[in-house]
Amino acid sequence: MHVTVLSSLCRSFFTLLTISLLVASLPSQEPDTPEKAPTESPAAKYSVADTPPITEIVMFSSGLSQINHEGTVVGNSKVNMRFDRNDIDNVLKSLVFEDTGGGLIHSVEYTPALDALDIAAQKLGPPLTLAQTLQKHRGEILKTEAADGPTSGAIFSIETRQIGDQIVETITLLNNDGFHCIPLNDLTSINFENEQLREEFKLAMAGLRKPEVANTKELDLLFEGKGERKVRFSYNVDSPIWRMTYR
Repeated sequence: MHVTVLSSLCRSFFTLLTISLLVASLPSQEPDTPEKAPTESPAAKYSVADTPPITEIVMFSSGLSQINHEGTVVGNSKVNMRFDRNDIDNVLKSLVFEDTGGGLIHSVEYTPALDALDIAAQKLGPPLTLAQTLQKHRGEILKTEAADGPTSGAIFSIETRQIGDQIVETITLLNNDGFHCIPLNDLTSINFENEQLREEFKLAMAGLRKPEVANTKELDLLFEGKGERKVRFSYNVDSPIWRMTYR
């Protein structure tokens, strides 16, 4: 009797297991969720308007200039502006604009993303002489070639020395043999041992070679309204300092 009961229980267990596996293998009956369509930029729904002309430039002794634009737009209009990437920070911080015809300022669209070349070129900074560049990387191991042979060592300093009637820029390298002072004019080849640093210089040079359009950033001003209206806006950019001198 015990054997019969155990056999019945085993058959029931395997029956339930088979049903569970069949149910698990059936396809889900949940409705498919449609994929979200890519979000369209609001600027695409606005007609492109000519950039209002510059009506006034105010120059400040601090080195900034305020540029004022004034003109007309019709309906929902988009004014596209291009700025040098070095000016875009000042523009975004100082931008003021107004729709005087009862329209609304919908938004300002700006995409600040930079690629690797742009980042490397910005990191390079303003133009420097060879001596200034080497001084900026004090401590880096440098490999040099000159008429009397190769030399390598960490950059200790860059200085100017009086040699006869000439002022000579001299680099001092430090290695296991001590200090080595070499006039920069005597060097025929200079290279950093740091491979990552060499790669950064290559990227920076490629970034500087990019077309001028790549060095500019776009800004879209979106004006929303009906009919023809007058709009005006202003922003600040870097500019030379103009000062009057009396002699």
